Amino acid sequence: QVISELQSPYQRIVFTKSNESQNYRMYIDGHIQFSQRDEHRYHESLVHPVMGLPGPRSKILILGGGDGLAAREILKYPEVELIHLVDIDPAITKFSSEFPAMVTMNAGSLSNPKLTIYNVDAFNFVNGAGMRYDRIIIDMPDPHSEVLSKLYSREFYVMIKQRLNPQGYLVSQSSSPFFTRRTYWTIAHTLQAAGLNTASYHVDVPSFGVWGFHLAAINAIDTRQFKLDVPTRYLTPATFAATTVFASDMLPVTTPTVNTLLEPKLYTLYREDLLDSGAQ
Repeated sequence: QVISELQSPYQRIVFTKSNESQNYRMYIDGHIQFSQRDEHRYHESLVHPVMGLPGPRSKILILGGGDGLAAREILKYPEVELIHLVDIDPAITKFSSEFPAMVTMNAGSLSNPKLTIYNVDAFNFVNGAGMRYDRIIIDMPDPHSEVLSKLYSREFYVMIKQRLNPQGYLVSQSSSPFFTRRTYWTIAHTLQAAGLNTASYHVDVPSFGVWGFHLAAINAIDTRQFKLDVPTRYLTPATFAATTVFASDMLPVTTPTVNTLLEPKLYTLYREDLLDSGAQ
């Protein structure tokens, strides 16, 4: 049942509810963003590996994440002093700040005094002058268009590197290493081409299937240093260690090129991957 439908200048947002299971879902431009039933698996896996590595974690940047669900997880850490959340669409942040079911799901994170919302383009925000952050979380939609592809480009990652504390870490949601295998590893190679070290992992989210992430940092990353000292529903140190092991059909593959602004090949590769896997 559709209970809310918004058409903003940027995207079409649909919020649904299942009468049988009382399960809420959000779709943007026809692509599922989360299901209430298992979103904790995705958001815990997005946030806690990057937050659980050693070093300062007081200044946090979220690129995307206008639903407030990643911010909910970040606010579990008492050391966090500020969160800057950059989402281009005020419709999504307003809805997620005010709609009762969303406020319940995100625990009111978007109204927390530690958090500031910037409804601006992430590319322009990162490219501007500003502070360095201890942790950067990239929670953007999949690169299914040329516009989104620029947010997975080498140039974008170079700019992010300039906004990252030298001892800090970033994480990017990176689509599926199973359904969009070449896309997933191209994102890793593009991060590396920007001069960043990477560590890759994946998680099973029933609503999405196998989903992948890349950690990145200026310095080397040792995922064995991960510690979890906040409450979670899914993630544990043992399950995180397991997520860094890839089955044979998800191992790195040779990809055509890194993704750049001049050669934005990622969105074409993404569409080809979906067609090849039968996921579209």
